[in-house]
This record gives sequence, C-alpha cells and structure tokens, in this order.
Amino acid sequence: MSADLQNAVAEALQESLPGIVELKKTPSLWMYGSSLLNVRTASEKSGAKFWFDVTPRLYESESVDFFLFACGDAEHIYIFPRTALEPMVRAASLGGAKQVPQFTLFTDTNEFEPAGAARYSITAYLNAFNLLPSASVPTAVDRNAGITVGDLVRQLSGFPQDAELYMGGLHFYRLKNRSDHLVQLEFQEQVYRDSSGQLFAEDLIQR
Repeated sequence: MSADLQNAVAEALQESLPGIVELKKTPSLWMYGSSLLNVRTASEKSGAKFWFDVTPRLYESESVDFFLFACGDAEHIYIFPRTALEPMVRAASLGGAKQVPQFTLFTDTNEFEPAGAARYSITAYLNAFNLLPSASVPTAVDRNAGITVGDLVRQLSGFPQDAELYMGGLHFYRLKNRSDHLVQLEFQEQVYRDSSGQLFAEDLIQR
C-alpha cells in the first residue's frame, strides 16, 4: 500500500470534510462529527480494477458508520453508508469460515463486484461526500481523552456506587463502542472544536 496514496487521500478528506480527525492507523478510522469512518486505499494493479476486503466486525457491530474506498488516487473515493455496503459484501462467496468478504471495484464502469457474485452499479457513491453529515455543522473533535477504560474503572473503584458524577455541566448520554480499543463517551450536548481549535459545547435538546 502506497504511503503517497494514503497521504493524498488524507489531504483530500481534510479538504472535503473540514474538521475530520484521524483516530487510528490500523484499522484506518476517522471521526467526522458523530460519524465514524473506515478509510481504505488500494493502488492500481490491473487496469481499472481494485481489490479490497472488509472486516465483518466493523459493520456487524454497527460501530462504523461509513466505509470509504480510495482507488488508485484521491479522485476516486467511493463512500458507502454501512447500510448500503453490508448487503453487497454479504453477497460475496467465502472460501472458508475464517475468511473475510472480498470484492473488486471497477473505476471505469463504477461497479462493485463481490467475490463470486453479480456486479452492482455504484456511480452514486463516487466521491459522494454529500452522504456524510453536512460540513456546515461544526465537526471537529478531540479524540484523546487522556485516559483508558481500565484507568477510569480503577480511579472510580474507591468511590461509593451511588455517588453522582459531575461532568462540568455536560449530561451523559451513552457509551458507544467505535472499534477495538476505542470507546466514545457521548453527551446530550454537541462538543466540538472549530477550525482554530477552540472548544465548544452546544445544547442539542431543550431543557
């Protein structure tokens, strides 16, 4: 996998999706607003054909919201919502119980071919950044909370079970498993950083 291609795609994402933040290198996970993106790249190997696979747990657990596949350059990025990708990859034939679904993307015809199955037209997904949350909504996020789940559990272990947690005026909503070793703590407020890095918190519901 070309590092130059990965860098070009990263630049394209940052230009098209202001405020997007890279969370992990492997697997490649990015956060845009409240959406988690899995970004994959493939260099050209045979004409306009590009081979990919996808790890089932990323869509079966519903942790990833969008899957992005860059084919050869930053000009051909197919953007699939999880709900659109999953039915297509499930059509792929698997060589064994432990194998992951594989598929081919054809950039000359904009088609998706699951291994051993019929092709799907995917023209609507080419560079379809419009499928992602509106860029007019503040989307910058700060991933590093400076603490792991284990550290938090250990620090809380000495407090009474019925003690209330104060979160600086924020109101807890839920914990969301985003991937291996990444849990997102979500609030009822929208918390984000603007393009200058300044942190904001805004109410999403009326109290």
